[in-house]
Amino acid sequence: MRKTFLAIAFLLVLCFLPASVTAQKFVNTTMTNLPLDVKADKTLYIAIVVDPTIPEEKIQIVKNAVTSIHSFTKDGKKFYEGWQGALKESQHYTRYYIPTNLKIVDSDNAHIKVTITLTTSKNDLGYDGYTSFTQYNKMIESVHIVIYQADTLTNEDLAGITRHEFGHALGLGHSSSPNDLMYGDIDGRLAFISKGNLDALSALYNGKILSQYFEESVS
Repeated sequence: MRKTFLAIAFLLVLCFLPASVTAQKFVNTTMTNLPLDVKADKTLYIAIVVDPTIPEEKIQIVKNAVTSIHSFTKDGKKFYEGWQGALKESQHYTRYYIPTNLKIVDSDNAHIKVTITLTTSKNDLGYDGYTSFTQYNKMIESVHIVIYQADTLTNEDLAGITRHEFGHALGLGHSSSPNDLMYGDIDGRLAFISKGNLDALSALYNGKILSQYFEESVS
């Protein structure tokens, strides 16, 4: 299984970790960016834009990685196949609202916050996925995810890339753990959403830029 190279465009300067952080017992550190601006109890609208030659099977895989409510348990740890199911079980009482209702809509919908583009093109820098966003008042206003060569990616890698990039859309940065969904060079076999990812989101939506948590891996 090849590993997948991913990138995110940050619109703020990331801080270096203080020495005290590295001395703590946590084994995984995730930098966070900005929370996504979704009003309390409102739906997060997502559009999927595809090249004409992308098979319907690939589109459905991307949809499932976002909206699936299925989960599984391995070695006593729970993992989620889609962000919808994961966010439903996230911490809801945070400073900023964590969206828990995700809906895929047509691209002409005026309320779209996240657009996912599936293209057959190759990225010049070799990335399989890339996320960029606009911000206002220290919150993410809109997000554009591009998944390159979506027609040739394995189903496993396509699902993993989608979960990873959607984590960026929600505000997560890269993880320090090679076994984590948000690691910069992910392995599709391990690319599932964990409680640690949800802990990082809760920290972000409570106003923190750095989350530390014990590693949880499918491996």
